[in-house]
Amino acid sequence: MGAAEGAGHRVTYHSSCHLRAAGVTKEPRQLLKQVPGTDYVEMTDADRCAGGAGTYLVKDYDTSQKVFERKRRNIEQSGADTVATSCPACMIQLNNGLRGRAAVKHVAQVLNEAYEAGAHQQAGAQQTARRPGAGQ
Repeated sequence: MGAAEGAGHRVTYHSSCHLRAAGVTKEPRQLLKQVPGTDYVEMTDADRCAGGAGTYLVKDYDTSQKVFERKRRNIEQSGADTVATSCPACMIQLNNGLRGRAAVKHVAQVLNEAYEAGAHQQAGAQQTARRPGAGQ
């Protein structure tokens, strides 16, 4: 794995209800902490709903935005420029509420970017090593 695009950026995690209900809480955070070039920071109330609640965003938009306001403040206070989560409904709510103030990505996207960056760095290093006179 290499430093993901935007290396040096701060990443926080929004814990989705469905993974918490399944008992998955530590694993996504552990993965994000291992991504090279990122500074993982735990936001306040990371385990608190962002207000999307599945289809609640559609059923009662105004209330869902009031619920989101606390999440927005916590994200901003964390200093993160990327919010990772594992729930597509949460991603919609986070993107809608943040309006570009921070990137919203699935945990798998963050990991994929790091793997692709590592492969790119490795290919570049191999190409440099093959040049005549390299390493001399």
